[in-house]
Amino acid sequence: MLDSVMMSELPGLLPYLTLQQRQELDKLILTAPNRLPSATALMEQSGRTPDPWQHLFLSSTALRTLLLCSRQSGKSMCSAVLALHTALSLAGSLILLLSPSLRQSAELFRKVLDLYGAVETGVDRRDDNSLKMELANGSRIVSLPGKEGTVRGY
Repeated sequence: MLDSVMMSELPGLLPYLTLQQRQELDKLILTAPNRLPSATALMEQSGRTPDPWQHLFLSSTALRTLLLCSRQSGKSMCSAVLALHTALSLAGSLILLLSPSLRQSAELFRKVLDLYGAVETGVDRRDDNSLKMELANGSRIVSLPGKEGTVRGY
């Protein structure tokens, strides 16, 4: 099934893929000639060594993940790594960074920007400001407060 899917269609299909299809997709991406490093490798390129739980989280193919972690354990950094990795590897994807307040969302987005600046991505930024980044491959990362009114259009 995935052989006939165009890369630009993947972001919309991801929520509907079975675990087996997601694993097949991972294999296709890993064997592609110009593939990006894994999310874990992206984190390591930025000079950070992931803890074992972070490595498991970053390499997971689960549709949903629940983390039970202490404060300051690296949850936001892992989220930033996943956001950037998805934006780089799936052209045309839309990633929303949602937090209870705009200040928290902006801090999470800053981690994405810092990570982007620390690694060699091969994908240029087309447009960005303090709350949004658009890449040359058409992917967007948008930071918003997690209130119904702010995310309704997405």
